[in-house]
Formats: sequence, C-alpha cells, structure tokens
Amino acid sequence: LRICNYLIKQHDVDVDDFKRGNGYPIIRDAVGHPSVIKLLIDSGADLKTRISWRGFQTGIWPVGNDATALHFAATRSGHHLSVQHLLNAGVDVMAVTAGNRTALGIAASHGQLNAARLILDHSSFKRASRSPRHAV
Repeated sequence: LRICNYLIKQHDVDVDDFKRGNGYPIIRDAVGHPSVIKLLIDSGADLKTRISWRGFQTGIWPVGNDATALHFAATRSGHHLSVQHLLNAGVDVMAVTAGNRTALGIAASHGQLNAARLILDHSSFKRASRSPRHAV
C-alpha cells in the first residue's frame, strides 16, 4: 500500500496506464489487497471500462473478457473487502462477461461465500433489475 501510494502521489502514476501494452489494468491484479483497491478507486481508477486481455491467450480463463474489476475480486485470488469497495464505488453488479457470467456467479463457482454474501446483501443488487448487462 505504501509503495502504491508513493508511486501515485509522488510520481503521478496513471492508475489506468495499461493501454500502451498487453495485459490488464493494475486494479485487476490488486483485487487480493482491499487497501490498494480503495487507494486506486480514490485515485480515480476507471471502473467502467471492461477488462479484456490484450495479448495471446492460452490456458484456462476463469473470468474471461469484457469483465469488470468486480468479476476478478469475486475469484479465489480476490478478497471480499475488495468486492465491498468496488460495489460501494458503483461497479455494475449485473454486468456480465463475454461468457455471460456475473460477479455473483463467479463468486459462487469459486467458493467465495463472503463475496457472494456481500453481493447479495448490497443495496445495488437489491434494487438492480435482474437483466444482465453486456459491455457496450
């Protein structure tokens, strides 16, 4: 957290600087660290643009393309408090990946009970229409 804070505050690091190369934005890899997720959100991380891999794909992709940071936070490598921060920041709880998976479905398939409970209990889920929303 201290290193991330130093880089953002002292070196004006762009928290969304993934457009120049392959891969994911920083927020995708920070989902296991709730305090870093909160820092990235507070530093203006882009939570609306969907996350897709920008390189050659091999192997198993448990989340897939056109995902939100919430989808990644709901996996085994995520943390339930990261889910809470992302929901509180307004990430679309009914967003679906290219494979038609919601964050709740990913949490359930990864055995992330705390993340699933947070999603189900969050006010955005309770007032959301149950229609999945694809990336535009």
